[in-house]
Amino acid sequence: MAKFMNVVRYVVKADCHDEFIELHSSSVKKGDGLYGRLDGMLSQFLIKTGEYSYCFVAIWESESALAEARPLMIESLNSMRHALEEITSKLGVTDAVSGSVVFEQ
Repeated sequence: MAKFMNVVRYVVKADCHDEFIELHSSSVKKGDGLYGRLDGMLSQFLIKTGEYSYCFVAIWESESALAEARPLMIESLNSMRHALEEITSKLGVTDAVSGSVVFEQ
């Protein structure tokens, strides 16, 4: 079975940067939420891509593992939605993509 990945791009409000980082780091420490360890999640990364922009990347055992975790990830996103800028009216506060891993080294 192929591994699966998801990538989520965010733009954080300037006055919420510290809160955004704290929400993620405290969630990892507790082991729950969007950045906590979820069943089927193999690894996760938070990448700073600009002054206020970030990408979250997770590697999953399978597409079904990601699908099963989606409700909890949405719940966690809702807890930090107030700290995020709208990317576009069509996208909202996240730009998310996912797909199967084609190459890994």
